[in-house]
Amino acid sequence: MQAASKIYREEGARALVHGMGPTLLGIVPYAGLSFMTFETLKSRIRRRVVDGGGGGSTGDGQNEVRWHSAPSPLAPNCDYVSCRRAHLTPFIVVLLLVLLSAS
Repeated sequence: MQAASKIYREEGARALVHGMGPTLLGIVPYAGLSFMTFETLKSRIRRRVVDGGGGGSTGDGQNEVRWHSAPSPLAPNCDYVSCRRAHLTPFIVVLLLVLLSAS
């Protein structure tokens, strides 16, 4: 707390949030990729488990009820896979950019 008050006193309030922009630029793509992957995997598991892999719906809305009342044991894996993908994808992109800039 002492450091924050010193920074505020010497450099102003803007200095306390100076690095927030680059941080948000890193978090937003990560969160979007993680959410997209999670929802995609969840819907694919739902089609295979609830619909029996046929991909069709009876149109009566029962699939949604059954999914929420008795989720697949694979559902927690959706979170794991989406987090791993969201961590690895930016790393691979940065690695490729470094390799391309070095050549």
